Amino acid sequence: MSTKKTNIGGQALIEGLLMLGPDKAARANRFPDGSIRLTYMQRPKPLPVMKIPVIRGVVGLFTQLKLGMKAMNDAADEQEAAESGLAAPDQQTPEAREKSGQESSNRAAVFSMLLGVLLAVFLFIFVPNAVVSLLYKGAAASWRESFKGSLTVNLTEGLIRIIILLLYMYLTSLIPDIKRVWQYHGAEHKTIACYEAGEPLDPGHIQNFSRFHPRCGTSFLLIAVLIGAIVYAFTGWYVMWLNLLLRLLLIPVIAGLSYELLRFSGRHDREWYGKALAQPGLWLQRLTTREPDPAMLEVAAVALKAVLPAHEGEDDWDQN
Repeated sequence: MSTKKTNIGGQALIEGLLMLGPDKAARANRFPDGSIRLTYMQRPKPLPVMKIPVIRGVVGLFTQLKLGMKAMNDAADEQEAAESGLAAPDQQTPEAREKSGQESSNRAAVFSMLLGVLLAVFLFIFVPNAVVSLLYKGAAASWRESFKGSLTVNLTEGLIRIIILLLYMYLTSLIPDIKRVWQYHGAEHKTIACYEAGEPLDPGHIQNFSRFHPRCGTSFLLIAVLIGAIVYAFTGWYVMWLNLLLRLLLIPVIAGLSYELLRFSGRHDREWYGKALAQPGLWLQRLTTREPDPAMLEVAAVALKAVLPAHEGEDDWDQN
């Protein structure tokens, strides 16, 4: 049993990890020569709206997605530079950095985020809706538009989304580079659990902890699918273009509600109802995490130590 619950979280990268502390963000990456490079990133300043339920989930998701994409792009660029024998960004001259660095990196992060959003819309909104429209094509319009019929159709759509999500996670895990990302994801969980238990942050101690963590953001994906099915049931079921428009417009609402439910389960993860809410996410982590090697644990420890708060308790979950 851990002695504390921290609000420090992370994201697996190409050969590294991004860690987000209460006031600092840092990524640590392993390079082909065996070295570990630590890079601090600008942590988005908390906005006043982060105190408002539901809205804070939407704003937090967007800012973290943007920061995560930038960290992923930077890590990939640096790995490519290291493998090709070019100077990494932090080893270039200031003139070279100014010429090729920050602005292009930000543009790449935004471009990657847009591509990711388009892919998500296609896979998890358009495809499920198209399949369900075909499945219930012969059903009476009056039944589809009733609450019972709408709930049935939307739950079917939600089930298809879950199947697509699981299939996507499984297929991507077969790619060697993605498998290593999942290993770093496991390293993140082990390291945070070790820190919460008050144990020394070294590979020997970290290895003793589980790669599954009840407060992982992976749970957000499943929660969002279930919340979406319920929310969409109240909107009814119409022609495809109207269904798609309604789903796009309601994404912020679903994201905000999902964040609040995830926050609730994290706050009560030692109670039976909190454990029940977290369990589907723990099952999904069997696809999104792999057992890391000691070298990955070392990288995770470097990243976590870099974002620890200056004063005890500033990273407690209740401060989240």
